[in-house]
This record gives sequence, structure tokens and C-alpha cells, in this order.
Amino acid sequence: MPINERGEFVRERSVGAGASPSPEPPPYRPSPPSPGSSSSSGSGCAVVAIIALLVLGGLYWKNNQAQPKPTPVPTPTVVKPKLEARVITAVSLQNQIPAWLQPRLAGRFLPTSNYPPLENMQTTDRCPGEGCGYHRWLAMAELPLYDAWNSASPQQVYALSDRETVTAMSGVFVTTKPGVIEILEPVTIAGMDAAPGDLIYTLMYLGEGWVRGVFQGRLMDLNPDIIGRQVSRKLDDYEATWWVQIRTSTGVEGWTSQGFSFSGQSESGGPVPYVSAANPRPDGEMWDYELEVYVPSEAKEVSLRIADTTLPLASQEGVQKMQTGPILHGGETYSAELFADDGTRLLAKTFIKPESGASHAAALPPVSPPPPPSAKPSFDCQYARTATERLLCSDAQLAAVDVQMVAAHDEILARLPSGPQRTAFQQQHLEWFKDYSQSCNALAGAESAIHDCVLNHLTQRAADLRDLLQRLDAPAAATPAPSNYVAAYGASVTAVKFFESARTMAAPAQRRYTNKFAAGGTRYVCFEIDLAYSRRAGAARFPIEAVWYGPDGGVKTRQTLDVRLNEGWSGSNHALGWGSDNGRSFTPGAYRIDFFYGGQMIARGSFVVE
Repeated sequence: MPINERGEFVRERSVGAGASPSPEPPPYRPSPPSPGSSSSSGSGCAVVAIIALLVLGGLYWKNNQAQPKPTPVPTPTVVKPKLEARVITAVSLQNQIPAWLQPRLAGRFLPTSNYPPLENMQTTDRCPGEGCGYHRWLAMAELPLYDAWNSASPQQVYALSDRETVTAMSGVFVTTKPGVIEILEPVTIAGMDAAPGDLIYTLMYLGEGWVRGVFQGRLMDLNPDIIGRQVSRKLDDYEATWWVQIRTSTGVEGWTSQGFSFSGQSESGGPVPYVSAANPRPDGEMWDYELEVYVPSEAKEVSLRIADTTLPLASQEGVQKMQTGPILHGGETYSAELFADDGTRLLAKTFIKPESGASHAAALPPVSPPPPPSAKPSFDCQYARTATERLLCSDAQLAAVDVQMVAAHDEILARLPSGPQRTAFQQQHLEWFKDYSQSCNALAGAESAIHDCVLNHLTQRAADLRDLLQRLDAPAAATPAPSNYVAAYGASVTAVKFFESARTMAAPAQRRYTNKFAAGGTRYVCFEIDLAYSRRAGAARFPIEAVWYGPDGGVKTRQTLDVRLNEGWSGSNHALGWGSDNGRSFTPGAYRIDFFYGGQMIARGSFVVE
């Protein structure tokens, strides 16, 4: 087929003779569709495109089904560190940020739930430091004793000598300004969330990293540290005054604010040197006393001086006993001093003051003379500062009930001789006074509410004291018997058991209970007191005083057992021990422990050392 000059194929046509060829038709040029008409070619393209998409989608689905599906990775759960803590009770917080805390905040927001506790928080259930307890202490300086710890004008009643052996009966640890610990990362404290920047307010150091503190309105014992991880930092230390009630060897009782100026507060630190006198026996106009001394291991060339007599002692660690002989005159005060290093180093001392009448003193135990009925309130109104105190001074009804309460309290003290009953009664009253002051003062601003609170507390306390007076007036049984019941908590004492242990108390599963122990091989004798009670709807805490008596009938030691009953419990056992690592604390003979709560004997146990 021929091609023309434009490169197009040309169909040849035959023509007749004499005819001219027809002109060539122009190439085909499709004309645009006229308005209103449709294009069949455009619809075809759309159909093709849809078919192509369906084919591609099917291929993608088939390929996706053939591939394994990835397993979803769960988001990891962040576990907050947990600080060890034991909640004691709820406490009231300040209603504004105090001036001493503002510089630490630097203007940042602090929620009201994280405000500090009220000023002058008081701790009476224990003393500061690891293993601290109220028992025999050794004064390490000359210290005055006062008649009261909470008086604006206390009167001095005695002056302790350096190295004087005394008995610490109780104490009040007053935190005038709490310390501050800041949380650095999210943690939980006793089930409560703590965020970075939250504050813990410390009141007392307990030992081994533990502190008594307040967080979000909860008083608790806690450890703000986690080994190998810094979750908190200390911003400020607390400021405090420690008042301790002291009884001297001559029976004088008083208070000192120098609680840290004594040795022997921690039983875990081992015994300190001491001298004590007991069992006075008249011999005509003279007196003979039994002396007990503890000689420390480093002491050499030990002797005891009393009056004009020097008694040499064995230079070996442990307890030694001796008689003074009838060398002491009635009515005079003597110093019994324990020396080491050939009389050049004073280790300890005590004072002895025999009664002036031998026969009469031997027949009657020393009892304080009853004071005249008290007609003064529980504090001096010129020093009234709190809302409660001001109301007491201005309201005749409240003042009258307060005077009745104080009179009954003073009369009971006069009738209770020095001993475990008197100590337990004073501790119970101190706890009542603390609760009464805190709960009523927390209502500041509502005078009618304060009035009702004060009236209820004073009326109930006065009634309780009158009831106790009636029991004291009742004829005493020939042989006192324990009640085996703690009425305030509905708890029955079901057993008192004993076991031997090292300094670290044996776990319950390792305890071997017995009432007989070997002399020389017994390190620490521990008692276990078992309680049964109705299922607890809430937690409770109270002290039991344990008084240990030796074979001679004298008091060996006094201890305070911190009893805690947790919510949901219906029974529990509580243990405490006494002795020494060298096994020399127990000589052969019969021993007894009497247990007291609120001045009443609730249980008794005994064991024998052979």
C-alpha cells in the first residue's frame, strides 16, 4: 500500500478511462460531544479503573492473610516503691503553712492534706533511739529535777549527782518543730500515694533508720529509706525537748528536761555500771542494807565505798551482791560509790537514807503522807494560752469540775506507794491528759463545742478517779490475785509462757517454752503473754508494765510492753525479754513477773533458775 508524503497509508482506487481521480478524504478527527450527549468511552475507563482496584485489593488481602500477624506488646506496669510504715492514729494538722516551712516551699503549692501537724506534738509511749526504754539509768552529769514537766514555773525538788543510779519511770518527748523529709519519686506509704515534692514531718528518731512521723494526717512509724535507691531527702531536722520522770534511790521523784544526759537507756547496748540498795534490815539503832552492783568488763581494781568503809570487789564483769553490815544510822543520808582503777575512776553511785526509827520502819512500807485536799486547777491560769485553758479559767462550772478531778488525782497518788501501781497510774493519767488537751484544743473557734468537750472529759475522769479511790479503800485480799483481764480492751490473758533466747528474740516457731532454766547458761529469759478478745473492728495500742522480781523478792527490772491489737484480730501474743549475753544475769532461785495495766495487776508468771 503506498504511503504519501505525510507518512500515511493511501488506498489506491481504480478509475474509469477519461475520469479524474476523486480527492482524498481528510483524516478522521473525532469531534467533541455536543451538549446533552454522553460519551461511551469515558464510562468504560471508569469501569476498568474500578475493576483494577478490586483486583489490587484482593491481591493485598490474600498477601496479608498469608503473613503472620504480630503479637501486641502490653504496656509495662510501673510498680511504685513502698516505704515500710506502721500507722498509729490520725492526728490534726495545722490550718495554714507555718512561717518556718515557707522558705522550704519557695512559693510552690502544698495541699492542705500535706500540712504539718500541730505544734508541740507529744510522744509518751516510747523514748528516742534504738531499744530505748524507761528503766535503770545512769546520770552522766549534775542535773536538776523539777516538780512538773508542763509547768510555766517549775520548782526544783532535787539535784542529781554525776554517775548517780536512778530509775526512769516515764517521759514526754515534746517536738517543738518537726523535721522535714521530701519525697523525690512516687512511692506508697502505708497504702497512701506519695508524689515527688510531698513532705513527711518527723517527730522522733527511733533507731535503725526508723522515725516517728506524720504524713497526710497519719501518725506513723516509718523508714523513709530504701536500700540502694534514694527516694527521699532530709530538708530539716526536728527540734524537741525530752522530759523524763526520774525516781532517785531515796524515793524522790521529779522531772528533768535533759533526757539525753543519761547512759543505759538502750538495753541493746548492754548494761551500764550501777549501784542499788535494797532489803533494809534494822539492827538496834543501826541499819544493814543489801547492795547490788554491776561491774563492767573493762573495770580493774574495783571497790565500793560507803560511809567510812571500803569493800573490795572482784574485778570481773557481772552482778555482785554484798551486805553493808549494821553501819548506817537512821535518818542520815549515805553515798555508796563504785570505783575502778584503785579508786581513781568513779563508775556509779547511789544514795541511802535509812528511816529514823528502826522498829517502826521495818514494820511499815514507806508511804507518802496524804496531802491536804487540792483546791487548785490543773494549771496556773496566768499562763493560760490555749482555747481550752482560757475557757477553764473563765467558766465557773468547768473550773469546779477540774478542781474535783485534781483533788481525786492527788489523793490517789498519796495512797499509792512507790512501785508499779503508782507508775502505771501516772502513765495512764498522762495519756488521758494528752488526749484531753489535743482533742479539745483542736476545736478552737467553736466555744460551745470546746465547753462540751472539756466538761465531758473532766466529768468522766473525775468519776473514774472516785471509783479507783473506792477500790483503794476496800479491804485488800490476803494474797493479791491477778484479774487475767484487760477490761478497757475486753482482752483475756490466756497464758504467760517463758523461753530462753539470744539478744535477738527467737521467732515463735523457734521458741521452746519452759519454766526451768540453767544458771550460768541462760542468756535472756523472755516472757510471752497471750491475749484473746472479740474480733477487732479497729486497731488499738496500750502499754503493759512488767515487773521482774528476783529470788530475794527484790525488783530486778521494770519493762514496758507495747501491746498492739490490729483490725480483724481476735487473739495475739506479745513478748519481751531481759538478761545479758554472758549468761550471768540469773542466779539460782525462783523468779516472778507481775503484769500491770492502769495500776491493776492483770497477770502473773513465774520460773525457776537451777
